[in-house]
Amino acid sequence: METNRLKQFKTLVETQHLRKAAELLRMSNGGLSKSIKALEQEIGKKLLIQSGRNIEITEDGQALYSRLPDFFASLEGLYQGGQLNVPQREVIRLGTFEVFSTYFMGPVVRQFLDKNISLKLFELIPGELEEAIQTKAVDLGITYIPISRKGIEFYAVTDLSMGIFHLQGAFQSVPVEELPFVIPNAPIKGSPSSPTHTTGLDAWPTSLFPRKIAYEVDLMETALEFARAGVAAAYLPEFIVNLHNAQIDKKFRLIKRPVAISKKLRLRPIYIIRRANRVEDAVEKQIAKAIRLICKI
Repeated sequence: METNRLKQFKTLVETQHLRKAAELLRMSNGGLSKSIKALEQEIGKKLLIQSGRNIEITEDGQALYSRLPDFFASLEGLYQGGQLNVPQREVIRLGTFEVFSTYFMGPVVRQFLDKNISLKLFELIPGELEEAIQTKAVDLGITYIPISRKGIEFYAVTDLSMGIFHLQGAFQSVPVEELPFVIPNAPIKGSPSSPTHTTGLDAWPTSLFPRKIAYEVDLMETALEFARAGVAAAYLPEFIVNLHNAQIDKKFRLIKRPVAISKKLRLRPIYIIRRANRVEDAVEKQIAKAIRLICKI
């Protein structure tokens, strides 16, 4: 049995889409289909039911897929002597968006994740993140802008507090409604499943007041640089700003602008995203614990 065919089958199961799998494998759609058919003939089982470029995994296919991680781990453990006693590191594929990854993931990895775990971090915007969970390209996700999708669920871990932040000493005589804001320009893919209507990747509550948007940027770190330069305010999670301020020179630290924001608008749940059939494991518990503790900073 060719190992490459098993790798191709694994990729196809995880993407649930012929074209996406073929692109990742750098082969043609037809070539991938032919390879999977050859694998089915070799093991004498029907693994996939194909409808156009979409696929459905049969029970035999699911059974084979469930055995592949151990199979590939055994292969990776082989070396010249042919022995298998090489410890394997568990790989967790975690998806989130940049507001968390910039300052949050470092403390999570350093303090909470087991040293035998390898982390693959995927930075995805809401909508793309849920799709990656749905297609099994990512194992778990972290978000505060949940987008409902079939086959995934959201587990609320804790609440985070949002606020308006700018450089200390800046905009002292400027009314909050006149503040020049820097906002993310990446669109959300889908409609947030939240009782509080928000717009944009920073989850600004539209009922608060219309903002004056001066700058639009791709990255959170760029937005923070605009705020550090004293030219813009930003709407941010409070614990992210606290982590930022702990790593920056005092003269560039950001302060929270006093604004009357109701608790309903100010607090947002942080969710772990997982597939509906995924059983909570030790890694997920560690990540949930990290979120609860770090959000108190």
